[in-house]
Amino acid sequence: MAVLWILVGWVACVLTALTLGLAFFRLLRVRLSWAEQACLGFLTGSALLSMGVLGIAALGLAYEGVFLAIGMLALAALIRFRRILFPSSGPVLPRVHMAWRVFFLAGLLAYGLVYFRQALSPEMSPDAMEYHLGLISQFSRAHRLLRFVDIYAGLPEGIEMLYLFGFSIGRNSTGSLIHFTFLADLALLMALYGRRFGFPVGGMAAALLVFASPLVGADGTAAYNDVGLAAVMFGATYLLALWWKEESAGLLIACGATTGFALGVKYTAAPFAVFVVIAMAIGIRGRWRRFAPSLALTAFCLCASLGPYLIRNALWFHNPIVFFGNSVFRNPYFHVSFERRYIADQAHLNNLEWSDMPLQLTLGGNKVEGCFGAAFLGAPLLLAAVIWPQGRFLALAALAAAFPFPHDRSSRFLIPALPFVALAMTFVLRRLPGWRVLLPAIALLQAIACWPALLDKIYTLPGWHVQSVPWDVVFRLEPEGRWLTRNCEEYEITRAIDRSVPPNEPILTLGAQIANSYTDRRVFVDFQSAFGERLAGMFFTYWYSPRTRGLRWRFRFPPLLAREVRLVQTASDDEAQWSANEVELEAGGRSVVLPAGSHPYAWPNPWDAQLAFDGIFVSRWRTWEAIRPGMYLGVKLGAPTSLDGVDVLVFPDEWKSRIALRIQADGGDWRNVAQPTLEVIPIKDLRKQAVLDIKRQGVKYILLSNFDWRGAQRIAEARDWGLSPVVRTANYALYQID
Repeated sequence: MAVLWILVGWVACVLTALTLGLAFFRLLRVRLSWAEQACLGFLTGSALLSMGVLGIAALGLAYEGVFLAIGMLALAALIRFRRILFPSSGPVLPRVHMAWRVFFLAGLLAYGLVYFRQALSPEMSPDAMEYHLGLISQFSRAHRLLRFVDIYAGLPEGIEMLYLFGFSIGRNSTGSLIHFTFLADLALLMALYGRRFGFPVGGMAAALLVFASPLVGADGTAAYNDVGLAAVMFGATYLLALWWKEESAGLLIACGATTGFALGVKYTAAPFAVFVVIAMAIGIRGRWRRFAPSLALTAFCLCASLGPYLIRNALWFHNPIVFFGNSVFRNPYFHVSFERRYIADQAHLNNLEWSDMPLQLTLGGNKVEGCFGAAFLGAPLLLAAVIWPQGRFLALAALAAAFPFPHDRSSRFLIPALPFVALAMTFVLRRLPGWRVLLPAIALLQAIACWPALLDKIYTLPGWHVQSVPWDVVFRLEPEGRWLTRNCEEYEITRAIDRSVPPNEPILTLGAQIANSYTDRRVFVDFQSAFGERLAGMFFTYWYSPRTRGLRWRFRFPPLLAREVRLVQTASDDEAQWSANEVELEAGGRSVVLPAGSHPYAWPNPWDAQLAFDGIFVSRWRTWEAIRPGMYLGVKLGAPTSLDGVDVLVFPDEWKSRIALRIQADGGDWRNVAQPTLEVIPIKDLRKQAVLDIKRQGVKYILLSNFDWRGAQRIAEARDWGLSPVVRTANYALYQID
């Protein structure tokens, strides 16, 4: 019965997208062959359906019954208006020799069956469980959009909205099947592109090269969005090429809608959108008045898919492009330091250098998460393709699609460029003598060498590829939960958390992922929000407190009546951050309590300034940015206060800061105080105080893992932290704060 609902959710979502796309093309009077209408219609319809689901969720109507009703209406419309939606007057594409058609369909069906089995199997891909479906599962349970302060919650969710449609009916594996549909659609579109633009055999060969690629198959059968983005980008390029050929206003609008959907799927589509806009501008060649109404509608379609997410982020996080841009759109939810660290880490991911890429990306290696197959050693043929206009078009599209890769060297970021590269390769090979033997030979060798069962036996390098799942698991003859418990430790600890933690109790984890899509518990991963980073900083800072001492900056000056106290940073360092555990005011050798109405402030990170004046040593204010001159931390006193000293207490995890003290006297003039003295002060074991402060902020449960930085050591020392064990698996340990 579970499989039936999975299939119903998948079919309902796909048919609804297809029906919307066909109706949109009919409205625009776009003339396409029936195959082009189906393949391109699914992509453009997905853009419309994604926006519709977002609106449904925003209204709090994301119920299973609503989506089932929409699917049934779509099916009824498709049957009732089939002659209108599939007009018989469209262009006829050139026929292909029967041998090639059989060869192409055989490869498509062989791999398609393996991929379908993988997509239908229980979803256990890390990012799918954590956020692609993890956030969607929360929306589905609440039947509406929810505000989560999380870096992934700020990303556009174009394809994830389709997952919400299917997930509400069939749960996790429905998302994988929807993504698999984009993979199959991409292969068919590549074959159609070759037929439409004069190299049909090359189009089919290129489609098989991409379809058999290990990384493409693994990604496209999980609830990710990289292959979906590749299909949408390729569909937009297909429509763009048709528009250049026919100059139809309807094609222009359809291309804009599909390109906009690419932006709604992933920010990394921005360079590709620029390519499309430039190509449109060149194609119009001064005929702006003729195309003015169409251009206005195209511009609207370009913005429609991404716009709602930018508005949502601006309202919820004060930053429209979360999780980037935090140094421009400053907010209390995400730290600038994380963004810059993430960008730097991704640009040097696994130390993958340009010299490593030819072999690593094609044959695999320990620096990439997956490979594309040996056939793509021929990718340099892309350079030869620029001799011909069609080759130049494909090369420019490939360059635009691959533009983000140098900044994020995950091989998944090259998937959108792969169809263009493959078509350019076969476009060139089609012009060589003996191409009738060469093209099928390359496609056949790629299909054989990348066959998943063969890779399981001979592929010794690390990498992501499709693995065999027993049919009894696929059809849920063995219960899904039992199989996942045996094969996915993230699922095992998630189920244990559900049994052990009361509902609505948040859990902090220090980097380890759990199967969020299978639970309704809220887990804060340390690096995914400012709140999580601040709490996790307790562990990362104070784990060595029994073996170190603190620092005290002591400022002494003649007694005066102060209205404001300000500490100013004078040093510069690209690695360290400025922090202050506690700022103590003194008069006559005694501590001074802040008068009522006092207002701590800081720049940067003004939202945490009060942590330096709260009387709790383990809580601290940090810049969460690299040290540079001009940063400040201060307090506006609620009433003039007599002072003759200021102490700044610091836990010594950075030594580069140099601070000056300025005080505003009661008369309004600012006075610079002499340089401070620095003292080393004894500090007791702060670990229990640290976790108690975490509990004070509303988190009672902490999940530790052997995969975390020094995770095994923290697990071994858990009792010293004041943590009581709740549940344990091989690599995970859940604790409750005493």
